[in-house]
Order: sequence, then structure tokens, then C-alpha cells
Amino acid sequence: FERVIVGVMLQALQQLTGDNYFFYYSTTIFKSVGLNDSFQTSIIIGVINFASTFVGIYAIEKLGRRHCLLIGSVAMSICFLIYSLIGTQHLYIDKPGGASFITALYVFFFASTWAGGVYSIMSELYPLKVRSKAMGIASASNWLWGFLISFFTSFITDAIHFYYGFVFMGCLVFSIFFVYFMVY
Repeated sequence: FERVIVGVMLQALQQLTGDNYFFYYSTTIFKSVGLNDSFQTSIIIGVINFASTFVGIYAIEKLGRRHCLLIGSVAMSICFLIYSLIGTQHLYIDKPGGASFITALYVFFFASTWAGGVYSIMSELYPLKVRSKAMGIASASNWLWGFLISFFTSFITDAIHFYYGFVFMGCLVFSIFFVYFMVY
């Protein structure tokens, strides 16, 4: 039961890192900070995501799954802190490229740690007799949180704008403690 809960939480936290906030809404985000061609920036983020996945394959095997998740959580929470401060203090007005650079850095850290790291842990976490059911429950958590974030993000960002980044940063800080104490 504890392993199932760990899997459910890891899959939920993978969504609560804020990755889909950038992947689903990046064109809207970049238009709000004054970048003229937000679609082109979104394509660049997709390329960074794709290329960083290969870095993740190497890092997960070299550093270990747990260390990759911890490093990713710390790095992404710092990125979200900077991103949120840039947005809430309107620091992007003079230099709109700062928000896109932090976003690209965040995507690099996500793709090279949490994107593949959680699935690596999932495949090794459960004993064979319950693996398919436990992975199904954990994956349902991922899909549920992915849906909730994609559905509610537009309402939340309309209400609190860049302060939404602090919510994801809080989830990332929580993930540091969760991974440290619950992932072996």
C-alpha cells in the first residue's frame, strides 16, 4: 500500500511541477510578457524538451533516480521562483527575454529529471504480482492531475496571473521533502 501511495504521489507531483503549465499555455504566457512570436518560442521549448530527454536518460542511470528527482525539484523550484518574481514584479517589461530564458531552463531541468525519472521509478517500484494494477492507479493519478491543471489553469491565471508560479514552486518544495523521505 505504501508503494502504491508513493507511486500515486510521484505521478501527481510530476504534474504539479508545472510542466503542463508551460507546455499547454506557453504561447499565451509569452504573449503576456511581450514576445511577438510566442509560437516560435513554444517550438523552441519543445525542442529543448526533446533534447533534454536524452540528457535525462544519461543522468538517471549515472546519478540514480532519487538524486535526479531531488536535483530537478531544487532546480525547478528556483526557476519558478525567478519566473514568478519576474512576472509579479513586472520585470519582463524592459527585457521580455528573461521570462523565456527561465522557462527554457525550467523545461531543461524537467525533461532531464522528472519527465523520465518518475517513469523509471514506477517501473521498478512494485512487485510483479501487483505491478500492473499499481502502475494503473499511479498513472490514473498522473492523468487526473494533468486534466485538473489543464482545466483550471486559465481560470487561475486570470485571477492571480504570475502568482500561480508560486503555487507550483510550493509543490516543488514539497516534492523535495517527499522524495527525500519516501523514495528509496
